[in-house]
Amino acid sequence: MAEYTYTTLAADTFQRANENPVNPAVWSDDSADSIAACQIVSNELEPTAAESIAVYTGITWPANQWAEYQVDACQFSDDDDYASTLLVMSRGAGKDNGYVFEVDGPLGPNCNVAVFSEIDGAVTMLLGSGDGGPGSGDAVIALYAGDSIRMELFGGMLSAYVIHGGVKTQVLAPTAVSPVTLGSGPLHNGSVAIDLFEDTQASDAQVSNFQGGLMSVATVYKDIPPGPNQELQQQLQTIEYAVGAIANSSASKSYTADEIEAAGAEVSNDSTLMTAIATAVANRTPDAD
Repeated sequence: MAEYTYTTLAADTFQRANENPVNPAVWSDDSADSIAACQIVSNELEPTAAESIAVYTGITWPANQWAEYQVDACQFSDDDDYASTLLVMSRGAGKDNGYVFEVDGPLGPNCNVAVFSEIDGAVTMLLGSGDGGPGSGDAVIALYAGDSIRMELFGGMLSAYVIHGGVKTQVLAPTAVSPVTLGSGPLHNGSVAIDLFEDTQASDAQVSNFQGGLMSVATVYKDIPPGPNQELQQQLQTIEYAVGAIANSSASKSYTADEIEAAGAEVSNDSTLMTAIATAVANRTPDAD
């Protein structure tokens, strides 16, 4: 399993005086797609219309990204009357490209949610069997007011989590997703957004404590004893973290010559990594038998 480093590049708690629209220096609506801006009321981000969006445009979002926010309200009446909060990542051309974690309520032990990708309007369900809201194929999980939802996108693999009491619980294991069709400009070039739908009033959908940024592979060396091949084994461990070269192996072990060859076979289509492996193998000190 790879270990990752999470660098925070964007953050907004929304804990400040009321704003309408929310700070336009770093947040944007999507008027081109007829989606209104969000606002801050009493330290909560909430919609200004039936659907409102806040796209974080204060940075250029990296391809390997993570983002989360805290869900504070998601009103639910019945299958025809509910609010929704959506975390949208890698937002692409138009409004029909991106990866979405949708919360439909009611918040509590049986909350309706869905995770899906949308590529040029074609929806692929990743968690749940439909994105039409409660009663339409949503998955049911425990998600309470004050919990956070989170998505992580690394190397074309998407995962989703709920954070409750500081504990991060996976609700979607890393799943391969098709790339979005990117557009031009900060709204549609892989950005992250908060999309809010009210039920009967703006306070039906409220979120706070947004943050997100860059995912990268951590260089972590574990339990490699001193010896003539220590540096080589560290290099190979880093390669394994980067590309998952040796499936189902422990990252806290030393490598034999056979495992080095297996690693090379797994990444044979990557010329840069193959060169690195070949150099490492050429410099390997033979084991003393």
